[in-house]
Amino acid sequence: MKNSKAAVVIYRIWETVEYLLGAMIATLFGLVALVGMFDHEEDGAAIIIIISWLFTALGLWLIQLGRKRKILLKNFREYVTRLSLDPTGSIENLAASINTSQDVVKDNLQIMINKKFFVDAYIDEINNRVVFQTGVREVPQYNEFESNIQNQYAEYVTVTCKSCGGINKVLKDKVGECEYCGSPIKN
Repeated sequence: MKNSKAAVVIYRIWETVEYLLGAMIATLFGLVALVGMFDHEEDGAAIIIIISWLFTALGLWLIQLGRKRKILLKNFREYVTRLSLDPTGSIENLAASINTSQDVVKDNLQIMINKKFFVDAYIDEINNRVVFQTGVREVPQYNEFESNIQNQYAEYVTVTCKSCGGINKVLKDKVGECEYCGSPIKN
């Protein structure tokens, strides 16, 4: 997940820019359109009103794009937390833990993989799980009849960074580095 830091930060910046720019455009041109509707003394007021409403719609569209990005980032943080606790990477377990359908989770994961939130990851359609090609731990094969799969190689703990609020996976009883801001974290 360390390589995904840049993609997540850039995505967060775009989310903020879209939201703020959309709010400014919608507010400014919305007010111009409203004032123009009640002020009929100027020539060409109808054109100004139409253009203002078009820019207001553009601003609202940018706000909506920013909200979509914010929701995807929120889902990413939640998925990272859940996947770090489940060594199998099972999409079925992930969907059950967040009370949503497997199709929605699979679509969101594919979007996140395409946007490089998860670097070197892919969805294994046959076993219905997310596979990370790089990593410290070995992922055991998921068997739905086995309920107590244990990772014999390393035990990880999910820790929230006190500086940025990012959710990180750290080896138990060890000091790690936040994947998002770089500050030291420990469990």
